[in-house]
Amino acid sequence: MAPPPLAAKGDPVLPHRTAELAVRNELAGWRLAPVLFPLSPVGAADMPRELPAFAGEIDAAMVAAHWRFLLHLDPAGGVIDAVSLTKVPGTTASMLESWLRGLRFDAKLAAGGGWLAVGIEFNNQATHGTDAH
Repeated sequence: MAPPPLAAKGDPVLPHRTAELAVRNELAGWRLAPVLFPLSPVGAADMPRELPAFAGEIDAAMVAAHWRFLLHLDPAGGVIDAVSLTKVPGTTASMLESWLRGLRFDAKLAAGGGWLAVGIEFNNQATHGTDAH
């Protein structure tokens, strides 16, 4: 059996392939929602137990980014200001900043200077409540 011919100079070695468009499968009863995690040295008990509903549209660029924020807390543990440390072309942090202003932390975190670093990721959550599985 003869070996395959070599590609001519300047010709591609491998055949040209076109990417197939992937269809996004929407899971019935599920939606993407932000999940908060600490970047500052705080315990899980100091993080908010209840997260407010996210009203904005979550797109692929938002999910793919590594979102990091500095939060300025008031004496009661509310978020006065949220400063994004992440710059992502084609998306804005303003929806996430507004969502973060609805959080309520333990008031003792505000006593230590009032600044806290957090990250946000996204996962699928049941729209009808928590899933036991």
